[in-house]
Amino acid sequence: VARATLCPHPLYNYLRVDAYYPDVIHEWMAYHRFVGFDRFHLYDLFGDFGPHIRPWLLSPNDAGFLRFFPRFPDPMNHTSGSSCCCNEPMALDHCIFVNQLSSQWVMVVHSFDMFVRIDTDRFPDFAEGMRRRVAMEKLSLGDVAEVIVLSRSCGSTNASQGAAAAVERGGRSI
Repeated sequence: VARATLCPHPLYNYLRVDAYYPDVIHEWMAYHRFVGFDRFHLYDLFGDFGPHIRPWLLSPNDAGFLRFFPRFPDPMNHTSGSSCCCNEPMALDHCIFVNQLSSQWVMVVHSFDMFVRIDTDRFPDFAEGMRRRVAMEKLSLGDVAEVIVLSRSCGSTNASQGAAAAVERGGRSI
């Protein structure tokens, strides 16, 4: 059973992403592995990420961390044309559904420019409570435990200033 699973939206066009942000996909996965996610789903719309993330799939140290879905979902790729984002709800539903009984926490993050951060200095009780709940492993199927992280810009330079957990974009809280 995984403690925490990360579900991003489907990705496409690896060469363009890597040209603008070299190694960002590897850094993104390594960062989330480091902060405690032990499962990461990667949905690849056209199969172009596969050769580049192969080290993650072959590494004995990372066995089971990355669950890779090339050409997801294959039948849709032939009909969706240039509207790649129409598969996002299907991928997120898939990720949440397949992890509902095999992961204690599932979090949706939009893309490789979003990083999950828990402010343990300002909110030590929240962070310790999260650690205790994950370590407890006594949740029955009837129990529901969730953290909803909402952030939005409302004219403030740091809209998530009072949040215990935040999603960061490019090093800034949003």
